[in-house]
Amino acid sequence: MGDQNALAGIIQLQIWKEAGKARGKLLEFTRREELLLGYLGKQPGTSLARIQRDTGFRRKELITLMTKLVLFDVVEMKFSEGVNIFQLKETPGESQ
Repeated sequence: MGDQNALAGIIQLQIWKEAGKARGKLLEFTRREELLLGYLGKQPGTSLARIQRDTGFRRKELITLMTKLVLFDVVEMKFSEGVNIFQLKETPGESQ
């Protein structure tokens, strides 16, 4: 199989943009994060489009929330079958 190139997803682009800014910040845990984490706990390995459809978050708000949760190592993002999927980290804050 040859090299495969994939377009970076919107969350990955935001992570690259925000990575340097995250240091020294606190993760604010609001009802929005609680709802999103609860959803991911029930629906692991879910795409951004499905999360948006199932939760009703506006796309821009969801991108911001997911970027923050991935940057703070609470949610894991993996590329699978042509799409980024998201799930809760088994041990938040620890590299695997």
